[in-house]
Amino acid sequence: MPTLSRWFIKLGMLYLLGGLFLGSLMLIQPVWGLSPSLQVLRPVYLHFLFIGWVTQIIMGVGYWMFPKYSKESPRR
Repeated sequence: MPTLSRWFIKLGMLYLLGGLFLGSLMLIQPVWGLSPSLQVLRPVYLHFLFIGWVTQIIMGVGYWMFPKYSKESPRR
């Protein structure tokens, strides 16, 4: 697996963890009596999951599955 693919997938997992953390904070906010201003983080939560996680995983797996071919490394 190319190094760039590994970085994309690792960053995708970090975005997933960040999104899950923000989502769990927003979920337990009414139970623990946290500040209602946490709902302001909803766009950040959605961005982490949909733009961050999904895009990074697609780019990492795509770069791994469909490598760039050139004259030095032709298709076999």
